[in-house]
Amino acid sequence: MARVLIVEDEIGVAQVVKAQLEEMNHQVMVAYNGEDGINYVMDFRPQLIILDLKLPKVDGFEVIRRIRNNADPEIRNIPILVLSGYGYEYEKEKSFALGANDYLVKPYERDVLVKKINSLLSSEAKG
Repeated sequence: MARVLIVEDEIGVAQVVKAQLEEMNHQVMVAYNGEDGINYVMDFRPQLIILDLKLPKVDGFEVIRRIRNNADPEIRNIPILVLSGYGYEYEKEKSFALGANDYLVKPYERDVLVKKINSLLSSEAKG
């Protein structure tokens, strides 16, 4: 069981992903904007972040930047899976350049999401 933070402003998407994670027996917290997402990282100490890019208050790119620049290595090294409606190569490249670990375009296949989550949590546990 892992702690997973979803940062997603589309309530329907957030609830679907949350339900999928809870079926996998993970503890899940949802933030509906980037600012809350950053704050929840500090309090919830997730082992994985699933992050949208287009967010109110603070966009996903800035969320990645702030997490990767955090002085605390526990925070700085949390795996980040970008789950975005942006399928453009530029957004993918920018996400990876800022420090995202993986990228999945919405709409996504459930099995692909599950595999990516398991892979990131497995590498986080080893790291």
